[in-house]
Amino acid sequence: MDEDAKLLELVEQRAGRPECSVCRGTDWALVKDGKPITFLSFEAKDDPRVRVLALACRNCGYLRFHSVEALAS
Repeated sequence: MDEDAKLLELVEQRAGRPECSVCRGTDWALVKDGKPITFLSFEAKDDPRVRVLALACRNCGYLRFHSVEALAS
């Protein structure tokens, strides 16, 4: 199992597939086929990158993010 699959498995173990906070849907899709997305933090001084897994609600498109660093620890 590759790293991305392991991280997705961890998300499902820890968070499940909760209701969307916008529309109450429960059908989530992986963004970018589960490949981590990198955000830049304008407040971080040493390492401004934040890697996240993104899931999108299939009903309304709401996005939720999970820290790759937190999942990997």
